[in-house]
Amino acid sequence: MSVCPESIPPKACLFLDFDGTLVDFAPDPQSVLVTPDLLCLLATLTQRFEGALALVTGRALGDVDGLIRPLQLPVAALHGTVRRDAKGTTLIGTNASIGEFAASSRRIREHFQYWVDQQPGVMLEDKGLALALHFRGARSRWTPTRDDLAELESILPPELELICGALVVEVRCRGDDKGTAVEAFLNEAPFRDRVPIYIGDDVADARAIEVVERRGGIAIAVGDRIDARFHFPDPSALRHWLTHLAFGRESP
Repeated sequence: MSVCPESIPPKACLFLDFDGTLVDFAPDPQSVLVTPDLLCLLATLTQRFEGALALVTGRALGDVDGLIRPLQLPVAALHGTVRRDAKGTTLIGTNASIGEFAASSRRIREHFQYWVDQQPGVMLEDKGLALALHFRGARSRWTPTRDDLAELESILPPELELICGALVVEVRCRGDDKGTAVEAFLNEAPFRDRVPIYIGDDVADARAIEVVERRGGIAIAVGDRIDARFHFPDPSALRHWLTHLAFGRESP
C-alpha cells in the first residue's frame, strides 16, 4: 500500500536511504545513476520540507557528496557512524570504536580479500570506518555461506558488528545506527517538531523505521526486503511518488 502525497502533513521531515531506495542498484557502488532530474528532485524536496530532508545511508560521506554534487544535504553516513547536521557540522558517533576498528581492520581486510581473490567480480570497498564486500557482480552468483559469515563474526571484537545487506556484507562500528541518527536529527532544527517520514529498503533501515513509527511518523519500504505500513515495489515507483510530492504531479 502506498501513501497518498496529499496526505503528507505540511510540517513533516523526510529521511531517505540511498541505494536501493532513491537510486537503483548497480554492479558496483560507483556505477549508480544519479541524473540531473534526480538532483533537481532532491533540491525541490528540500525546499518543500523547508530544509528538513536528510539522506541516511551506508555510504561514506564524501562518496555521497560526490554523487549529489553540487547539493550538500544533511547526511547520516556509514549507517549512522558519521553525521552531518543541517548546519554543516560533521559529527562522529559517540559510540564509534574508531581505535578498535583501526586495530582490527587489517585482519578483516585480509578475510575479505581472500574472497575477492577466489571469486571473480567480488569487490572490497574501504569506507574509512567500515569495510564492505560487494558480490552483486560475482560472475558465479557466489554469496557467502552461513559458515563463511560465522567465521567472519568469530574474529570481530565486541565493538564491531557485521551487517548483511542486499548482496553486500559489511563490518562497522557497533553502537550508532540509522535509528540513532534519525533520533539525533529529530532533536535539531529544522527537523524538530515535524512528523518524520522514513523511506528505506534493507535490514539496516529497520531501526530507523522503529524510531519513526514510535514517534508517530510514516515508514515506507521499497522492495521486499523489509516490512513497513506503506510500500513501493522499486526505486522507480518511489521516484514517481516523490516527484508528485515535490511538484504536485507524477514524473513522465
